[in-house]
This record gives sequence, structure tokens and C-alpha cells, in this order.
Amino acid sequence: MTFRFIEEHKDRWPVRLLCETLEVSPAGYYAGRGRPRSAQEQRHDALLVEVRAVHAELKARYGSPRMHAELVARGHACCVNTVAKLMRDNDIRAKTARKFRVRTTDSDHGLQQLRQLPAGAARVRPVLQPGDHLGQAAPRAAPQGLHGRP
Repeated sequence: MTFRFIEEHKDRWPVRLLCETLEVSPAGYYAGRGRPRSAQEQRHDALLVEVRAVHAELKARYGSPRMHAELVARGHACCVNTVAKLMRDNDIRAKTARKFRVRTTDSDHGLQQLRQLPAGAARVRPVLQPGDHLGQAAPRAAPQGLHGRP
């Protein structure tokens, strides 16, 4: 990570100054440039390719826990924390759920609207008696007891 920072900023600042500031030796920086990538870095690179493929295939819906489960199911031995770190470092994120938005109806539709009761008017609702059918109940005044019971 430190050497990558030096590599990215060596055109703006001298390498020796960057190494001194980051408390690494210039010899270590130059030696690291010629070294091949470690086995762990190669495994992470291969895993990152697979993470990107799964991410694209599943339409960016999986976060790191589900991504880890998918990779294990496909035969890749990895840790959930490794997958989370790879996704975080490479800005791979799951799509978040769309926020709920209230959609109101179009009140300028030209159709007949329900009549509003005047303020303070008592509502009359049908009260079903035993033997009444839903379509045949005559409107009666509702009882005024507890929970609609006399």
C-alpha cells in the first residue's frame, strides 16, 4: 500500500522525500518494484476477477455476505472478510433497495368523485343481522356500545 502510494505520486515528489515521509527505505521501494506479485496478491487478483463477474451476472444485488456464499458455492475457497475487503477497496457495492415513495392518484381525472360527508355528520353503515346476505343488508344505524356492540 505504501509503495503503491509512492508509485502514484513519484512524478509530483521525489522518491527519497516520499520514502522518508512514509518511513520506508528507498532501497525497499526500488527492490519491491522488481519483485513478482506474492501468492496472496495473485489469489486476491483471481478472486477479484470472479467477484466482478458474479457482481455483473447478478445485476449488482449481492453484498459481501451473499457474494461470499456464492463464491463458496462456485468452488472458491475464501473468507467473508476477504471478499468484503476486496469489494470495499475496489468500490464494488450492492444496489440498495429503492426508497418507498407515496404515489397519489390523479385527482384531475374527470370521473365522478365520492361525495364527502359534512363535518360532524353521523355515518350510517350497514349492520348485518343473522340470515342477511352481504348484498341484501339494509342500512341501519350502527349501535353505539363498546367496539360497536350494544
